[in-house]
Amino acid sequence: MKELRQSYLELVMSDSFSGENVESLPSVFAYPFTLIDVGAGGGINRRRWGKFRNLTVIGFEPDEREFKKLQDSERHRWFQVALSGAEGMFDLNVTRFQTGTSLLEPNLELIRTWNVPLSDFDIL
Repeated sequence: MKELRQSYLELVMSDSFSGENVESLPSVFAYPFTLIDVGAGGGINRRRWGKFRNLTVIGFEPDEREFKKLQDSERHRWFQVALSGAEGMFDLNVTRFQTGTSLLEPNLELIRTWNVPLSDFDIL
């Protein structure tokens, strides 16, 4: 069963994941499985994990904006905490877009000097 679970995880995390190739592993969906979601904003990806009937999710999301959207249930537990290799109090750098929120400080120099191509509306 361990090999079957590993095969499924490799498949579900790949870019070629689809409902068609998942059907080749039907027994893995009934097997109890725990997903640890670190940076759980937005909840779990239903496309990737929705077929697991016995999926338990334990998620960690320090950003209060996203944490408020997550709902505890019998099989989903969410904790408003950041995970790190050390305990203590740390500054959470909250960005406008949740995906950029981090314990790491943003590189403002990089943000300010980012070059992007420009064009006018005439090309449309």
